[in-house]
Amino acid sequence: MKIVNSPSAHFTPPQERLAFAIKEPEEKDLPDIWVEPMPMIVATLEQYSTVTEVYENLPDVV
Repeated sequence: MKIVNSPSAHFTPPQERLAFAIKEPEEKDLPDIWVEPMPMIVATLEQYSTVTEVYENLPDVV
């Protein structure tokens, strides 16, 4: 029996495999890995106190 919408998080270095496929236009798989968090994201998280506020004010990083 196959479970629908279950994650497929195989570890296959050096190839990246996301647990869930990117489906929405707003979703992105950024090509780089950052050691430090992006300052614009940290500032957004520090400025807003609710998930809704953060969601409504996330900067466009692509």
